[in-house]
Amino acid sequence: MPKFAPKVLDGTRGPRDTRFEDMRSQSEVAFDATPATMPKVDGTVYLSAFPGYMVQVTAPADLTDPITGRKTIGRPTKAQFVEGRYVNNARDPKLRAHIDEVLQSNSRFGKPGSGADYWLAADAIRMTRAAAKASALATLRALPKETVEQFIAELRQGSDTDVVMPAAPSGIGVQA
Repeated sequence: MPKFAPKVLDGTRGPRDTRFEDMRSQSEVAFDATPATMPKVDGTVYLSAFPGYMVQVTAPADLTDPITGRKTIGRPTKAQFVEGRYVNNARDPKLRAHIDEVLQSNSRFGKPGSGADYWLAADAIRMTRAAAKASALATLRALPKETVEQFIAELRQGSDTDVVMPAAPSGIGVQA
């Protein structure tokens, strides 16, 4: 069963007091605003505004053996962005470190929104979170104090364990 599947079957619910414990335990867990579109990967993630951007990391020369005359073609290492995303997950740790060093020392590398061609995805996520927090704080500061207090009061969980439903009016839905 997938991790995101509900704990109960459709159409059934447990008593509210047991569900209440689950709600409290989940509300105590810190909220992580990591976008769902950024999966966890092994390596450094770079983003670009250009979908097919490419940076050539190495440019080895072709070698010719002087004795046999056999040519060995030097294969360049490239960082090819696919749909604006490149993951540096090279198997060799030395190559991975070299690719990161070359990409981050490139003049076209920078911060998101600075006019750079590509940047680190971690920087983009950090800046997005900071902007969202600043926007929320500005909105809360702009609201009257009474409205903010009322909003906070609505967010707090109540202490009731079960909701009592009113009785159905007589004569409705009853067949004689």
